[in-house]
Amino acid sequence: MSRLPVTNQGSLVSIAGVAVPKGATTLQVVYYDISDADAGNSMTGDMWKGYVGSKRKLNCTWNAMYPNHIRSVLQAVKGKNSFAVCFYDPESGSYVTSNFYVGDRTTDFKVFYNNHELIGLQMNMIEVSCYT
Repeated sequence: MSRLPVTNQGSLVSIAGVAVPKGATTLQVVYYDISDADAGNSMTGDMWKGYVGSKRKLNCTWNAMYPNHIRSVLQAVKGKNSFAVCFYDPESGSYVTSNFYVGDRTTDFKVFYNNHELIGLQMNMIEVSCYT
């Protein structure tokens, strides 16, 4: 079994040009379909769906990063309508770059290491346009 390649910065994900440190605890790729407005259920319980396209949502967690790393990631996404994210996509089996917008971001102080704070970060990003 071969290892996943990493971006040129040694990271599994790059957000708005910022290579996030490779210590990511999880990078969860969620796939979901977009249906047209007429999708629904009949009175007999049969479902119909007009498929429009597919999108991805990235749920990212880093258990421990230095404050300057957290700051650069948070500032890269703050107030942006969309930004480029390069990540490994298991469906395609390769790295892809697509435009995302940021959802919730949560930080918490985890541990102290050599008199430095290490901060955890969780955030999700939702793809702007459907992918093919």
